[in-house]
Amino acid sequence: MEQYKEVQVVMLPTEWSPLCITGSILSLHNNKFQRNKWDSPQHLYFTSNDEIKYDEYYLSDNTFYCRSIGLNGTNPKRIEATTNKELELPSIPESFLQRYTACNGKIEKVKLKTCCLYGDNCPSMGAFDKQDLCNVGLELTDKNEVIVLDEPAVGYGVQELAQNAVTFLEKEFAKIDNQILPPVLTAVQYTGTPVQKEAIPYGRYLVMRKDGEMHLETFNGTGWAYNNNSITWFYMPAIG
Repeated sequence: MEQYKEVQVVMLPTEWSPLCITGSILSLHNNKFQRNKWDSPQHLYFTSNDEIKYDEYYLSDNTFYCRSIGLNGTNPKRIEATTNKELELPSIPESFLQRYTACNGKIEKVKLKTCCLYGDNCPSMGAFDKQDLCNVGLELTDKNEVIVLDEPAVGYGVQELAQNAVTFLEKEFAKIDNQILPPVLTAVQYTGTPVQKEAIPYGRYLVMRKDGEMHLETFNGTGWAYNNNSITWFYMPAIG
């Protein structure tokens, strides 16, 4: 059975982060030049109810602290991972940020993969009466990222999706005189869940089908107008 730790997902404002709120819509921006004056940058934090030890970071009353003697605020939560690189904690993978953006931040809890930090040298291995000796912690990737267990598989890389959009739009908009090109687009995996459908504003979007082909299609508030079952990715914001 796969081991995991359930954590809460908390979003708090900051001065700079790829994750931004514009009005009531979340989006991802890979650099500061893609932002506009209406963007409100946000950091994500994965928090748990685990014991907060000395010199560990925690959230309390929408503020993060480093524990010294006591704990500040009410209902403190240990920070397990974050997009805030200043804390030098495990980071949250971009694949999750895309998923979080796709449902407009309506994810409150996730499961993170754990493992025994002793590896094959665990003193509890093969001894059921010594399980308390197992040192369980978060399993991390080579990039020091946590592993979110309930993430859907991603078939395309971010750069590939971005290039596909540019290539398609260059051809499409070249056919129309005086057409203003859309703003920078963010690729979002389409899961078709009720939560995601509720978060997508009505409009016309650039979409990608299962066969890898792209076209423009209208999202009508409940689904895609013509190819709802074959669309795997769409691009935010709407083009028209």
